[in-house]
Amino acid sequence: MRFHAAFGISVRAIGGCASALLLGAALAGCASAPTSAPASAASVASVKPLPADADLLASLLAAQFALQDNDLKGGAEGFAKAASLSRDPDVAEEATRLALTTKDWALARTSLARWHALAP
Repeated sequence: MRFHAAFGISVRAIGGCASALLLGAALAGCASAPTSAPASAASVASVKPLPADADLLASLLAAQFALQDNDLKGGAEGFAKAASLSRDPDVAEEATRLALTTKDWALARTSLARWHALAP
């Protein structure tokens, strides 16, 4: 025998009520949270954007997009640039692998030297 047939209430209705109660409790907790005063102008730190040639994330994304477009040369160059900016030996390893795949020996030497410097 099914649960809702025995008690006249469906499991879906119980789940809906439970989620509504949880949502209400969460909103009530947020409504009673104390608000902080806005920061004064003196305490706000100024943030300067990175130049495009020094942005590790942008280099990794560009390399991944190049690989997604089957541009192995662009991916290898992007990973090599990212490897020069990163301290992660895995990035340098991937740059080396891609440079070897594209048979760009100069890029492979540079990437291998970076990989060896990061993970001797």
